[in-house]
Amino acid sequence: MAEAELLEYVKGLGDIYSVSAPFDAQHYALRDVGIKTPISVRDASFARLHGNDQGYTRTCHGVIWAKDLPTIVARVSPLVDDPKMAGQAVQAHRRKEYLVVDTDKSIYAQWETIAKQDKTKKPEDRRAIVIAKREYSFEIHKNSNVARFFWGNQREAYFRELVTRNNVPCWQIPIKEVGAPDGTIINFVEFADSSDRSGLSFGRNNLHDNYRTLGVLEKRVA
Repeated sequence: MAEAELLEYVKGLGDIYSVSAPFDAQHYALRDVGIKTPISVRDASFARLHGNDQGYTRTCHGVIWAKDLPTIVARVSPLVDDPKMAGQAVQAHRRKEYLVVDTDKSIYAQWETIAKQDKTKKPEDRRAIVIAKREYSFEIHKNSNVARFFWGNQREAYFRELVTRNNVPCWQIPIKEVGAPDGTIINFVEFADSSDRSGLSFGRNNLHDNYRTLGVLEKRVA
């Protein structure tokens, strides 16, 4: 049974826990110590700026795709809110597939509506954001709305201190993979370590592996 281990305390944030396990098992391990969701890019960035650990982590964010439509990123992934769905994603990845949750793009449509409802809000406050770029790899500029969505109030300090250029890389699922099914694909966001340019991976299908997820307990306002 997976257990979350205390990694370090970061002043202004809280206790940082780490668990290496399949994603659904990580969900329960974090809940056992009182953590509801995996860490966000914003909080992981704060921890890197003010703590000791610089390593990669799976995050609370989710990526939502459908054929011939732009990418949507959810601030809190449906995989986090639904443990059963998380287990289905783990099984799909074990088969070297991606999780397809419907056949009519209805889940995509729900998140598209949320993204449209929040479009007038500051990116930092949105529940979801549409990413127009659909190529396999692209760069996220430090002043873009996408950077503001992920890094929030840690964006300027993080890019100044831990990013060697004005952009971080991002990788998606290849277009041909999204074009294969007719429904909605849901995946997770991985935040690479600072020595790997702090890239964001949207398209990895390794949720069945014992990779690391961090979580924050007793979060403080920075």
